Amino acid sequence: MAIGSFKGLYTFLDIEEIYGIDASCLRKKVARGKFVIDEDIKKIGTT
Repeated sequence: MAIGSFKGLYTFLDIEEIYGIDASCLRKKVARGKFVIDEDIKKIGTT
């Protein structure tokens, strides 16, 4: 049995495909603090 769930979690590449937003643009917004960690985004490992 797996602990935790990845349901509802998307990679930058997933978001790029779904919404047509460039993954590099999303990474820049994260780096600039446009998203709240653990509310809007979640860091898993080095990703």
